[in-house]
Amino acid sequence: MHKKWLIALIMLPSQAVLGQSQIPNSFSLVPYAPRLVAQKSPNCFSYATAHIALTTQIAFRNGIMNPDSAQSFSLGFVDGIIADLGRKKVLQAAIDRWGGDPGDYNNLDNAFLILITYGTVPFSEFPYVDEKSSAKYYRKNKSVWKSKPTTKIKDRIELVKPADLKDETTIKNLTSYLGRGIPIICAINQGEAVCNVEFAGDAAWGDNHIVTLMGYDSDKRLFIVRNNYDCCNCNIEIDYQRFLRALRWAYVLELQDSN
Repeated sequence: MHKKWLIALIMLPSQAVLGQSQIPNSFSLVPYAPRLVAQKSPNCFSYATAHIALTTQIAFRNGIMNPDSAQSFSLGFVDGIIADLGRKKVLQAAIDRWGGDPGDYNNLDNAFLILITYGTVPFSEFPYVDEKSSAKYYRKNKSVWKSKPTTKIKDRIELVKPADLKDETTIKNLTSYLGRGIPIICAINQGEAVCNVEFAGDAAWGDNHIVTLMGYDSDKRLFIVRNNYDCCNCNIEIDYQRFLRALRWAYVLELQDSN
């Protein structure tokens, strides 16, 4: 493929959905993901959005493989701002921005709102991953952080809702984003969210857990899912249909042109 056409393909607006014939049969964003830093608190929402998805999407756009801590983004910075402002205040700001039923909003929307309004900083500058340490570190250095340049997103785009029919059209839509180098943030049934994750499928939803879709293989009909838990290999291969049964919400980040 000619270089200028390759660049044009990567830079297409994230709202566009390409036909399946225009994306590779299999693709993985794992080489562009940050090194595994285990989730230490119930903050999968900031981990999957700020650390995994934002880092990976920008790294792919800029051709950076195996991004180091200076090229990755901090989840703790997001947690620190949420703690400082208060979850209810942040959540109300999210509701005011996107409208709809307040019952549809949760901590994941808080993370999106912070990335849009405040952004985040490199992981090397704010390496805390547990909520308590992040809140303490942010509050202690609030005046410093307010003067720091941050990386923001333009918006988040909702691809899947709980009430949506999840079928082959859903798979085509998800793979169309992944095939262009755009990771997908997903709220799923938690199940046994460990390395050999066993989604509960048709069972009761239980607690939500946020993970990131990092790739797919159309021949094998599987997604590559990046989990946040501390284990030997948190890039898990999950059958399409099995994943769809566990899927509740799916989002992508709309980057600013300056990212």
